[in-house]
This record gives sequence, C-alpha cells and structure tokens, in this order.
Amino acid sequence: GDRNNLNHDVPRPLREGRSIKLLARTRHLQPLASCTITWKQQQQQQQQQQHKNGGGKLVVKFDKPMRAVTPGQICALYAGSDGLICLGGGPIEESGATLMDRGIGLDEVVGTSSSSLEEWLHPSGHNDLSLLR
Repeated sequence: GDRNNLNHDVPRPLREGRSIKLLARTRHLQPLASCTITWKQQQQQQQQQQHKNGGGKLVVKFDKPMRAVTPGQICALYAGSDGLICLGGGPIEESGATLMDRGIGLDEVVGTSSSSLEEWLHPSGHNDLSLLR
C-alpha cells in the first residue's frame, strides 16, 4: 500500500539493497518493537501501477514474533533508541506465517512456563497477557 513519510523517497540504503534497523508498532497502544526493514522492488509492469510508492514496498520483519498482525492495520515506523522520531507508516498488505501456520505450538518454542512466554513473545498492547489465561 501507499506509505506516508516526509519526502516520499525510499532511503538510499534500502534502494541499494541494504536493510535498516528501526522500531515499529501495529497497534496504537503497543510498545515499540525492534524490526528490520527492507525494500522489495516490484516487477516492471507493477511499477507502472505503483508509481506513487517508487515501484516497490517496504517489508518489515520483527525481531520477535508479533501477535495478530492483520492486513489493513497500519504499521508505523520510528527511529532513535527511544522511538521519538516517527518516520511514517502505511497499511499492512500481508502478514507472515503464524506459528500455527507453521505447525509450531507455543509450548514447543518456550516450554510451558508463562514467564518464558512473556519474554519470548512481544506484547501486543494492553491485553498482551490474554495469551496466558
């Protein structure tokens, strides 16, 4: 989807095929989460249709699995160690495979301790402990 930022230009490191470490959130009250963004160049015919976003899209990969990332939500990107600088954001077009899609249970990843689950899975906002109930 279209992304919103100050100058609508894709940063040079991304155009050159490198990645950038940032912070992001997909929900209003969600704590900022570390992520890596890359630029995925679109095919030539798609570039003509997508000229507003430079012929490609940003791909965001969170350092820890995120709960309930949903197409249509907004992913907002922030810079700085405290995330004070909002770089912009845009609608989520698709999300990656969930643990369930991959056939992996949470107990296989973190064991059965709720404290290890809290450390492993990034909180999704004010209701992040709902997983433990």
